Amino acid sequence: MSKLDRPSRDVAFVAGLMAQRVPFIVAELGRDADPFMLHLYAALAEKERRLISERTKAALAVRKGSGAKLGNPTNIRVAGEIGRSG
Repeated sequence: MSKLDRPSRDVAFVAGLMAQRVPFIVAELGRDADPFMLHLYAALAEKERRLISERTKAALAVRKGSGAKLGNPTNIRVAGEIGRSG
């Protein structure tokens, strides 16, 4: 994989791969990345995922608060059905 944050931004997922001895190499870290480094990078990716979510929710709340219509009203029924089925 090229970046550790692409397959999962979850420390437990990366730790599970390591515990099961699944061989993987993170290109940006190189072959010499030890388990400690992998855990650190996975933890940072997980934190960034949370921060992105918080920033997105805050920005959407501001937009909604200023009266902007969010979403795509032309396919709202279809999108809702897809979301509920997944």
